[in-house]
Amino acid sequence: MPSSLRRLLIPLILAVAVFVLAAIFGPLNFIPLAASSALRSPGADAVVTLYSLRPGEQSEESDSTFHHFRILGKADLIPVQAKSACRKILSDIPILYGVQAICFNPRHGLRIKTPDKTLDYLICYQCGKIYIYINNTLSEHYISNSSEELDRLLTAAGIPLRERIK
Repeated sequence: MPSSLRRLLIPLILAVAVFVLAAIFGPLNFIPLAASSALRSPGADAVVTLYSLRPGEQSEESDSTFHHFRILGKADLIPVQAKSACRKILSDIPILYGVQAICFNPRHGLRIKTPDKTLDYLICYQCGKIYIYINNTLSEHYISNSSEELDRLLTAAGIPLRERIK
């Protein structure tokens, strides 16, 4: 096979493979680079806050809400806790995602605030959706697994949890 033909076929085969995988397993779920970078390494100057939220009850935006969901409690995380929470959320965001529910009853929120931007993650493990706000610009994505690690961090800080999802 001539090398010029091989150079044309390889990208075409890769593109078809990605299309087939997406068709079989579901849509691609790439989160914005700023959101994944902040979760990988929040930075020394970042303040990372974990929220326990009341699902299903949306209110006017105020100091007692996080993107319209009532705050049951919040904890500013120390660096080791922030790293744990951020890694957990990042590891729970799949590249390919299939079927999801449509409830969106977030019980958890995470804010990473740096001098130049605010990144908010509003998480519903029940339906598998995560809303990511970068300086209040929203993008919707999917998340999987469970909230146990985030619940553990909130409980350790004395923050009340909404009843667990069965």
